[in-house]
This record gives sequence, C-alpha cells and structure tokens, in this order.
Amino acid sequence: MNITEENKDVSEVDIVGGSAAGLFAGYLLAREGKRVRLFDANDVLNVDSRTLITTSRLTDVLGFFPREAVVNQIDQIDLYSPGRSVTIPMKEPDLVVERAAVVRLLARKALDAGVEIRAGCKLVNLEPGDGGVAVTIRDTHRGRV
Repeated sequence: MNITEENKDVSEVDIVGGSAAGLFAGYLLAREGKRVRLFDANDVLNVDSRTLITTSRLTDVLGFFPREAVVNQIDQIDLYSPGRSVTIPMKEPDLVVERAAVVRLLARKALDAGVEIRAGCKLVNLEPGDGGVAVTIRDTHRGRV
C-alpha cells in the first residue's frame, strides 16, 4: 500500500471489522505511520478454526509466506480413470491455509505494527460528516457506546 496525495495527511484511521482484510489493511497503514484503531465484535487473536482456503496468490498479496497458516501445499494434480492415470504439475503450487490461522497471524502482525485492536465492539451507525465519517460503536465488554 502506498500513501497517495489524497490520504497522505490522514494521520488516524478507524477500521471496523477485523477479519483478514481489515487486519491486513490496518497492518499496512500502521507500517506507513498511521495511528490505526481496529474494532471487531470478536477477539481476533482467538478465533475458532472454521474453513480452509485454497489459493496460489496469498504469498504475493501478503508479501510474506504465511507458514503457520499453511495446512498443505498442492504441487500437482493426479487424475485417475480405469486403466489410466496422469499427473499434471502445477506452475505455481496452491496453498491450503486455515482461515483462522491467517486471521491470528495478521492480528499479531497488526499489533506489532502498532494497531490498537479493540474486541467486543459492534458497529451501531455510520454518519457522513465534514471531512469524514462519524462511527458509532457499542463496546459490549464495558456496556457503553
């Protein structure tokens, strides 16, 4: 992510939603020197395992190999039929990653980059305003808005 002329003067960013996209955006913005607060209803450091994702592009997008999230690496496809079989090598391997492990990894990277992560926070309202958006969040841990 590069700072553009439009957003170079923005010093604070609030992100609502701490899944992979929100955490990765927060991580990149914090690395660029922005003060980032990320609000999520859940504890992004302790998400439950849910789904597997197969992709060949994750390393390219993240800029690093997400070793702790990789469950398997697919380098070839084997096809079988009665009396025949063929192996097809893949140009680039597909990574099978555990989604929750990717979220935990990105949460740690975001924290290390300086992102303030607030769990137990639910979005109540977004209201356009002068030069930005007013965000109303309910903090379910403290019982306040």
